[in-house]
Amino acid sequence: MTAVWDGSPVPYLRQLFESLKPQIEECPAEWVILDNGCRKPELRRFLATLSEKQWIQVVRSEENLGIIRGLRHCLEHAKNRYIL
Repeated sequence: MTAVWDGSPVPYLRQLFESLKPQIEECPAEWVILDNGCRKPELRRFLATLSEKQWIQVVRSEENLGIIRGLRHCLEHAKNRYIL
């Protein structure tokens, strides 16, 4: 689970994706990402690209829920047996 906001650097998220990709693509897990009220176009585009992956679910909140409420929001949207 990852809560992303406007201060989240896209290069770090890309690196996180690249490190998770070989581990998750062939197992029954999902990565739930919260778009925590993001407004930056570059970040929104990157999240849209990630949402095209079958094992990634991007959920959006119009307002920034903060880290605790944001991760709870991710848990509430998780569908598979395992999450990261």
